[in-house]
Amino acid sequence: MSRRFTVLIAALILWGCTHKPTPLSPDQTVYAGRWTAADGTYIHIYLDGVADLKTSLQEIKGGNLQLQGQKITIVKGWQKQTYQITQPPQQAAKGWTMILNGIPYRRANEEWAIVATLPPHRFQDPNTYAGKVERLVKQGFEEQTKIAVHGVTCPIAVEPKLGNEFSCRLTATDNSAIDVVVTSTDGGENIAWRAKEGLLSLSTLERGIQDNLQHQTGQANQVSCGGQLFKIASQGDKFLCQSLFADGQKKQIEVTVVDNKGTVRWAIYE
Repeated sequence: MSRRFTVLIAALILWGCTHKPTPLSPDQTVYAGRWTAADGTYIHIYLDGVADLKTSLQEIKGGNLQLQGQKITIVKGWQKQTYQITQPPQQAAKGWTMILNGIPYRRANEEWAIVATLPPHRFQDPNTYAGKVERLVKQGFEEQTKIAVHGVTCPIAVEPKLGNEFSCRLTATDNSAIDVVVTSTDGGENIAWRAKEGLLSLSTLERGIQDNLQHQTGQANQVSCGGQLFKIASQGDKFLCQSLFADGQKKQIEVTVVDNKGTVRWAIYE
């Protein structure tokens, strides 16, 4: 009996690995994106028919999406999660909402109460050099990138020496994180900082996609990736942009981060 059980599991794994996902149809693209509940659980649906999810009991990465009738099912190997669509995606004044199993989910690129689920960040004593740097980095990062910062953590024993360079960990309010390299410019409280990697310029990305699409189609278009200047993104992350053509057509664009140095690839879905 043990042998039969092992064979069954192997077969399930093989099916989960070899079954090709079905890309979303034009009518289903409204489901694409990262949907987050108030407790931080989420479901992320990609245009290529792949999905991620995280609940208090289960996590699936790269599962096959089945979107049929009033149900969303995500399968990977022996893992399976089914959601009943209580309310399909609807746009309201403050963004998109979808209700699954009676629980409201909001599109992750909209402002959401998940910020409240993060524990309060404890900055170091403001009278210490590390504590001052943490606050300066937070202020400077928010001013330049317009990304809301939850907290910054720098080494405790760092000293204000001219040219001293060290790394701090910055966490945004959406729980994305990035390493920031800080340099003391005068041996005092004046510093310079730069993102080590993982910070995308969305304005540059939008211009690149826009120019490429115009070259391919011969049509003027406007690309938007959410209205932000920058985005914290790591290798493997995916997010959506939209192109509006001069004739009124709208196209969904899925962007995949290839590495942490800012390389991306993108695909447009009809």
